[in-house]
Formats: sequence, structure tokens, C-alpha cells
Amino acid sequence: MLRNFLLIALRNFMREHIYAIINVSGLVVGLTCSIFIFLWVTDEVRFDRFHLDADRIFRAM
Repeated sequence: MLRNFLLIALRNFMREHIYAIINVSGLVVGLTCSIFIFLWVTDEVRFDRFHLDADRIFRAM
């Protein structure tokens, strides 16, 4: 069944070059943005967690 899905996807890619490239590039951009946002959020959450009294540290901005 997976082989059939891949075969159909390959046929559609060969038939519709432009639409396939647009869809794949949109998927790549979306996944890249999601990964960068995830990395940024984890960096912000882990700020100063290596201190012994990390719950008592405050950051003034």
C-alpha cells in the first residue's frame, strides 16, 4: 500500500512540476519556522536553570 502511495505521488510530481515544487517548498518553510520557534521557546524557558536557587532568580528587562 505504501508503494502504491509513493508511485501515485511520483506520477503526480512528474505531471504537475510547478504545483509540486510550490507544495514541497511551502512544507519545508513551515517545518523550518516551526523548528526555529520551538528552539527559541525552549531556550527562553531554560534561562538560568543551572543555578541552585533558580526559582528565586528574576530577570529585569
